[in-house]
Amino acid sequence: MKILVRAIVTGFGLSVGSYVFRKISSKYNLEPKNEPAPTPTPPASSGGDLARQPS
Repeated sequence: MKILVRAIVTGFGLSVGSYVFRKISSKYNLEPKNEPAPTPTPPASSGGDLARQPS
């Protein structure tokens, strides 16, 4: 029962903290800058039959 109460209180605290941060972040310019995500590089070509070993 004690663990359940702690989980509920922690969830409520995180929710309130998130709400407060969103409200004050625009006022104090705390929001991180939106940087473009790096483009993933395509995997190297395996050359087709290189995985097969000649017997």
